[in-house]
Amino acid sequence: WLPQLGGFMLACGVGAVVNYAVASALHQAYPETALQIAALGGIVAGTLFNFIANRFLVFRAQHGTHR
Repeated sequence: WLPQLGGFMLACGVGAVVNYAVASALHQAYPETALQIAALGGIVAGTLFNFIANRFLVFRAQHGTHR
């Protein structure tokens, strides 16, 4: 479980960076839009990244084993 914990923490850390980067980019591209809208875009991007990274990289099923 320790390697999975490390992978989970790494994926979530990168997801936080994705969240911040997307929100910042949206705010810079559309400065007239409310900050909350840019933040929502970052949240969506970060959540999608976290799900995909954790589902397919960290917690992928091993061949021949069941969870």
